[in-house]
Amino acid sequence: MTNREWTDFMNGLLDAIERELHPDAPTEDREALRAFRSRFERKRVTEARKPYERKIDRLVESRPYLFAAAHRHIGKILPPAVERAASTMKRARDLLDRAPNKSPEPTPVGAGSSASRSTP
Repeated sequence: MTNREWTDFMNGLLDAIERELHPDAPTEDREALRAFRSRFERKRVTEARKPYERKIDRLVESRPYLFAAAHRHIGKILPPAVERAASTMKRARDLLDRAPNKSPEPTPVGAGSSASRSTP
């Protein structure tokens, strides 16, 4: 994943969590999300991605409203993603079943070696 793709994904995730927040969510949760977003937007390209992923995990897991919002978002995107993955796997299996077998049959152990033959 390129840095641009990762940045777009992370921004999309933060947007989705913010959209899923209930109106009665504590102001502190909204502020924490905004603060994280501002830190994320100042992130340098050369910095590692994993620490930011861990930070957003800790933030979401530590605040019940953010946790619930993240789960609502995942609940919306996961079933179609799993369905698409299953469909792709089925198409791949169909293609493999129709493809000619290009690899030679495996040789039984010892059948092709000279050590197993007796000398006349």
